[in-house]
Amino acid sequence: MKRFISIIVSCIISSLMCFSAYAFGFEDEAYDYTSGTVAKSIVYDESSPHYYKIVLTSDGKLDLKVTMDSNVLVKILDEDGEKKDSISVWIDYRTGLAVATMNKSLAKGTYYIGIWNTGSNSGEYKFSATFPSNSTDETAAGAYPAIYLSSGDSIGLGAVVSNTVRDDVTISTSNRRVAKVNSYGYVTAVKKGTAVITIKYGRTSTKLCVVVE
Repeated sequence: MKRFISIIVSCIISSLMCFSAYAFGFEDEAYDYTSGTVAKSIVYDESSPHYYKIVLTSDGKLDLKVTMDSNVLVKILDEDGEKKDSISVWIDYRTGLAVATMNKSLAKGTYYIGIWNTGSNSGEYKFSATFPSNSTDETAAGAYPAIYLSSGDSIGLGAVVSNTVRDDVTISTSNRRVAKVNSYGYVTAVKKGTAVITIKYGRTSTKLCVVVE
């Protein structure tokens, strides 16, 4: 009897481990999303969707739209991997696009939007969403002109004059853990996330959003 119970317990633990691997396997691959429109492409591969992490700071409506040049599947998952809603749309060959829209009432919490290319085309798509959030201009990817970098990449912002930055120009980053910037205007991507680079010249300032993928 003890042996039988032990076998049952082992099976239950194994099942839970498999479920956890499924539920949380996409967390590290998800892009943090706050606002704006994201344009990307995704190949046809049922095992490799794109995920976007969103955080609702209060109960409310999630409105989202995905436009793709191929058949598209979109799912809303909670942080445990449980499906809250989904929609599958075939391409309209008159327009060459599949347009998936969803309007879902959700409780406060963290959710993941999964996007699959279920057709044979290139999978060029645009994703946008609105939802209750505390996002500010300092963290909203859609608020300023954006550049997309991979971890370790560097780019110059043109704030260098003969390798010496002007005394009345200051450059700063909103999140050094995501993107660093030196006094010469060179930005280095550190890890996945969003940061805003602020360039101040006298009483004038310019902001640029850096999205590290």
